[in-house]
Amino acid sequence: MTPPRLRRAAWAALVLTAAAGCDGRVPTYPVRGQVVYAGGKPFRGGGGLTVWFESVAPPHHRASGEVAEDGSFVLSFVEAGSGAPEGEHRVRFDPGATHMQPSAEIALGKKMPPRYLEYRTSGLKQTIARGDNVVTVEVDPPAGK
Repeated sequence: MTPPRLRRAAWAALVLTAAAGCDGRVPTYPVRGQVVYAGGKPFRGGGGLTVWFESVAPPHHRASGEVAEDGSFVLSFVEAGSGAPEGEHRVRFDPGATHMQPSAEIALGKKMPPRYLEYRTSGLKQTIARGDNVVTVEVDPPAGK
C-alpha cells in the first residue's frame, strides 16, 4: 500500500472500531424516590417542584423528575422514566415557573430552605447503582416550621 492509502485504511479502521463499540448512549438505571423532611417526616406539596440529579464526574449528566404532592418522584434522563447514569450525583430542587412568587428563592423557601436551589449549596448527594434504585432525599423543613 502507498502511504496515503495506508493512512486512509488506518483512519477507516479507527472509525469503524469506534462506531462498533459505542452507540453514543449513556447507560441509565431506573430511579424512583421520595422527598422527606429531616427525621423522616412526610414531605407534602410537590406541585411544580422538580428534583435534579447531576453526576459528580464529568461530563456531569443531569436527570430530573417532577415531585408529586406526596413527595414521590421518578427520574428521567433522555426518555421519560429512564432513570439516571450510574455513580454519585449532587441533588438540587427547582420550584418551577408556576410558583407565582417574586423569586425562586422565595418560592422554594415555602417548601424547604433556598440553599437547595443550587448543587454547590444543597449538600445533598445520592449514589445511583446498576439495576433498580429507590432513594430517599432528606431535606430540612422551611424556616419557621
